[in-house]
Amino acid sequence: MRSRRLLAVVLLALTLLAPGLAAAQTVSVGVYLPQASFASNTERSAYADALARAMSQAAGGQLTFEARAFAKRADLLSFLAAGKVDVLVTDGLFQVGRTGVILAHAVDGRGEEGPLAALYAAPDVANLMSLRGKVLSVPEVGADNARYFINAALAGEVSGQGFFAEVRPAKDAEAALGAVKAQVTPAAFAPLDHPAAAGLRLVGQGGRIPLAVVVAPQGAALSAPIKDAVTQALLGGAGKGGGIAGWRAGTGKAFAAAARAMQSAPLVERARPIVVPASAADVKPPRARLEATGQLPRPSVGQAAIVPTLPE
Repeated sequence: MRSRRLLAVVLLALTLLAPGLAAAQTVSVGVYLPQASFASNTERSAYADALARAMSQAAGGQLTFEARAFAKRADLLSFLAAGKVDVLVTDGLFQVGRTGVILAHAVDGRGEEGPLAALYAAPDVANLMSLRGKVLSVPEVGADNARYFINAALAGEVSGQGFFAEVRPAKDAEAALGAVKAQVTPAAFAPLDHPAAAGLRLVGQGGRIPLAVVVAPQGAALSAPIKDAVTQALLGGAGKGGGIAGWRAGTGKAFAAAARAMQSAPLVERARPIVVPASAADVKPPRARLEATGQLPRPSVGQAAIVPTLPE
């Protein structure tokens, strides 16, 4: 009898605690910012942890956010495929062409949505033409990084397949620029004014990289309380670091422009040629005027003396 009463008390306690236990939901936050200017992986991880704490505080203890910083694109793709990421803070180029809802976008200290895209080269590289047939490095972020940077930094004026021998992926912007300093490649694409670009020659710049966006990968499946906690934390001042100075609601203009740049062929490949090459068989002399019209034009004789023509 006593054991039955004890069991009843325990069940009653569990019943009363159930709402609190259900509310203490754990939300996974993935952070992938390969082009942000973090000084080290330790600083990147600290940024992710601080962001998760701010989101938990914004939720008022009803949600627990746990962060995981990703250094490689392949690792993040694996976690997304397994459904292990509820909220994603990522480079805008990674999100191009992917499903999900963008809740907010980052801005830098000047209020811009990210830095310009740039091409940096070794100090002894004279100009862009010096890089024809060379191997370049590029941060491995989105689905077609070479196309994006060629369209953005070089205004699509060269063909990725025909101009460079290879555009080789690196895990982040620092690694891409480091390959130039280590003389592994003569040039690399990266964000303008990235700290790792110090001492390198700027060859081209343009476009604007959407430095960071926060995404609900599952879209509408993410509950309203989670979305509210995320946006409240970011718009309230959290998530600063690595060149990010603040956040604004919505997708932003830079993301749409980046999507067009990544998904469009370079201008030089789309432009209609002025002169179309032809084979010798296609080149024919123009038709004689008599053959074309059936008549010769009437001679026009002015006041000047008529000069006899050469004998036929």
